[in-house]
Amino acid sequence: MAMTRTTRIAVTLAAAVILTGCGDAEPASNSGSSSAAPTPGAAVAWANAVCTASSDLHTSVQEAGAALDDASASAATLEQTQATVRDHADAVQESAASLARTLSGVPVGSDPQLAVLNELETASRAAQAAIEQLRTAAAQVADAKTAEQLSTALATLKSTLTATADGVKAYLTKLHSTVGVGEQAVQESFGSAPACREFTASATASP
Repeated sequence: MAMTRTTRIAVTLAAAVILTGCGDAEPASNSGSSSAAPTPGAAVAWANAVCTASSDLHTSVQEAGAALDDASASAATLEQTQATVRDHADAVQESAASLARTLSGVPVGSDPQLAVLNELETASRAAQAAIEQLRTAAAQVADAKTAEQLSTALATLKSTLTATADGVKAYLTKLHSTVGVGEQAVQESFGSAPACREFTASATASP
């Protein structure tokens, strides 16, 4: 009986030592992870996302223009034309919103030189202002009740889409110049991003 009691005490003490050791180790592990610095790959991934979102916006605007030309030239019904315009206007707005979110998501702790990309955000906001007007013009198409009203609304939408395309083009021009002659950290991040090859190549080829 005495041996059993001794054994139980030994087991209890051993368990207490093990638990104490685990408790001491856990805070050390947490403190190490909280002080970890962001990796250079985070900046490259962000740059890649910026270029992807920029290309997507450009493509959505081009597709909206082509769809509008087709709708104006075809014998589609009022409802079909309205649905086409709505879908493409939504796609442009979603692409613009995605780009805005991406531009503002510079990884925390990244090289301060990436702050120069605030200029890109400014150019992006100019394009988004035109896209807001596109929303209004698309709503006019949606509200059309007659063929005459639809024709007038489509003409307004086409003019607004042209302004939107110009705004996006100005933004892309700024992106080209930024990745080509920007700070070293900017060039390294964008130069290493696969989705940015068309932008970095164009910037390099520019005189």
